[in-house]
Amino acid sequence: MVRTEFHPEVKLTVWTLSNGVQVGFRSSPNNDGPIIFSGVSKGGFSRLSDADWVKVRWGMDGLVDGGLNGLSKTQVNHVLAGKDVSMQMFFDENTQGVAGKFNAKDSESAMQMVYSLLTGVNKNPETFKTHLARSAAAAKSLAENRDAQFEQSIQTALNHNNPRFDGVIPTDKRWQNTDFDTTYRSYRQAFANANGMYFTFVGNADAKHMKQLAERYLGSLPADLTQNNQARDTGARLDFTPRRIEVAKGKEALAQVRLMFGGETPYNETDSLALQALAHALNIRLVERLREQEGGVYSPYAYASMSKLPYSQYDFTAEFSCAPQNVNTLIASTQDEIKQLMTNGMREQDLLKFKQAEITTYAKRIRTNEFWAAGFEQAHLTDTPLTRLTDYPKRVNALTAEDIHAAAKKYLSEKALVAVLQPE
Repeated sequence: MVRTEFHPEVKLTVWTLSNGVQVGFRSSPNNDGPIIFSGVSKGGFSRLSDADWVKVRWGMDGLVDGGLNGLSKTQVNHVLAGKDVSMQMFFDENTQGVAGKFNAKDSESAMQMVYSLLTGVNKNPETFKTHLARSAAAAKSLAENRDAQFEQSIQTALNHNNPRFDGVIPTDKRWQNTDFDTTYRSYRQAFANANGMYFTFVGNADAKHMKQLAERYLGSLPADLTQNNQARDTGARLDFTPRRIEVAKGKEALAQVRLMFGGETPYNETDSLALQALAHALNIRLVERLREQEGGVYSPYAYASMSKLPYSQYDFTAEFSCAPQNVNTLIASTQDEIKQLMTNGMREQDLLKFKQAEITTYAKRIRTNEFWAAGFEQAHLTDTPLTRLTDYPKRVNALTAEDIHAAAKKYLSEKALVAVLQPE
């Protein structure tokens, strides 16, 4: 143990271990649900060369089928029989780690499992081969799934400038190119240095006991204190240039429509919240106009986000399903509602509904272990002050109609990237 810090504003204790691992623990004595945890390190697939990436992208999930520490997967399950422990490794473009949940009485078994996943996955090419065959068979069914093909077309259009984009549905060629030795080596390299890795545990557990377990198991993870893992910006950016994507798939007499805006932009906390408010406003207006007045759509929905990883960007999306013959009319109506938001901003009654809904939802979420665990992890990854987890209602109430109108004019447009799925 190197040092202990306490953050009273969020009741978080952070232990920094001798190998550079940080462990955040928040006790929730009034919550008898499972302890929610994650351990994350920066880097992810971004650290791989293009040549290695195509050999690894679809293979990481298959490594754990080989078992841990000389035990087969079946034997590991026998060891864990009767214990409430659930976890898995994860990899994405910018991070890698382990996440899951466990019962407080099984804390030591969970810590042992975390250590084993990060250091002791067996080198078993046969189970890996079986996993690939099973996954390839499952992927084939998506070739006839109209929703999956629609998403594939959209993501291909957004990522057409990204040489590392591999689709959302792996092809036979991708499965064949997935290489066990490269995948296993990449796994070992990803967790070879735990320095800077950040763990969060939230639940009804004894702090002293959790600290002892953290020191014993997480403090034993291999580390190089002279090196710190970081993600690499590959330079790829999504392309939201206004255009139309047409996909014809399936026989069902139903069309799906998605209007999208987005792009690279400096992160702005007020704008991020304003975009969410705009999505809320558009939801209300689409229900009123497209469903209730024009009677033309099923389940219109709008959503928005602004994020810092892998680069600072925003996206704003409106989507709905409708009869194929109504597509163009309803797209025009949706674009008109977006134009109204750009011209006049958000109606006062809609802003009030947004604030009430957000604060009510926040009051429910803040009582869950999942909220705090996810919040602490994101605060660490994005260097965001922990107070942002507690001052959300204050920031929501401070949002003005002027903030939202400015965001509408800044981020929305009368022209969108439009994707349409029609029957064949």
